[in-house]
Amino acid sequence: MFVIANLLIALASILRIVIVFFEFCIIVSALLSFIMPFQYNRFRGFVDSVANIILNPIRRFIPTVIGNIDL
Repeated sequence: MFVIANLLIALASILRIVIVFFEFCIIVSALLSFIMPFQYNRFRGFVDSVANIILNPIRRFIPTVIGNIDL
């Protein structure tokens, strides 16, 4: 039981780190879209691609409101 409990704790810790990383990428992507909307660099491309992994399935169900503004 001790080994299984430690395994589950380790998996939960890894999952928490991954979720926090995705949250960070989504927030940074939103901020960068306001700060430099038409500029492209490698960092922004990486952050946008990681954030889009989570946001694209959500965008299919929630339509855009006005132009490119989505909620």
